Parts: sequence; C-alpha cells; structure tokens
Amino acid sequence: MNEVQKYMLDSIENNEFDRFLRGENPYNITNKGHLQNLETPQDYLLVLKGAVYPLYESGEVKIDELLKDTLIAMCREDAFSIYCAIEVFRAQLFCEKKGYSPFEIDRQQIAETMRIEIKNRKDELTKCFKWEGLRYDNGVYGYVLKVNDVFQKKFSLNIL
Repeated sequence: MNEVQKYMLDSIENNEFDRFLRGENPYNITNKGHLQNLETPQDYLLVLKGAVYPLYESGEVKIDELLKDTLIAMCREDAFSIYCAIEVFRAQLFCEKKGYSPFEIDRQQIAETMRIEIKNRKDELTKCFKWEGLRYDNGVYGYVLKVNDVFQKKFSLNIL
C-alpha cells in the first residue's frame, strides 16, 4: 500500500474523505511530478490514479459512488470546497477521456449540483482568491468561467 492509498483509506475510515480531497492535514499530498507547478491544493491525478482507481478495482469499497457523493456534498459547503470539487471532477473527466479511469462518474448529477451551487455562491466565489483564484480579478469565479469553457468544448457539460 502506498502513502496516497493509506491517506485515502484513513480519510474514509474517519469519515473525512472530503478533507482528503481538499488536501487538508493530515491528508495533504505534495505535488511531486510534472504537476508540481499547478495551483491545486492536492495532487488530484496522483489521488485518482494512485489510490481511487486501485481501490475501485479491488472491489473493497464503492469508491466511485463515494467520490460522486463527496463531490456533490463539497459543492454545498463553501467557495473553496466548490473549487476543489471542480478540480477533482476535471481531473476525473480527463482520466476517463484518456482511458485511465476504470469507471465513469455521474457527470450530469455532479454538473447540475455545481451549476446550482455556483449560482448560489457567485459572490463568495468572486471574493475567494485562493489557488487558481489568485490569477483572476474575480477570484475563483473567473477560474470557474475558464473551466466551464473547457467542460463545454471537451465534454459537452455546462456548470454555469
């Protein structure tokens, strides 16, 4: 079992999978590979490829359902959690597209929840200047606009 799998299993056991996905202590994983310069609170490709997918393939935990449910719950929390949920969702969609993911996540349900919560929290997202939000005058909401364009072009999804 690698370090990422241990962190993930600990977070699941402690009912803190959302904290793991947000990269909160004690579950933070430092970006070590080609992603080290990305502005994300957690190495989401490593999380997915190194922990989520192996756990799914083991059949021990319905991690695909837990991931979906946790992303939806995170969207209902705060601007930073929405940002993290979008980052995980984006990484998952690209992994599906490239054939790395052994499952497909429920895109429509997650996108619909994101759409509702982004609309409800637009002011909060506009005032959140963490991670990628630092690059935009309108904070994380500016990043959401950019990601939505990618979602529309690559996946025919709209989160706005």
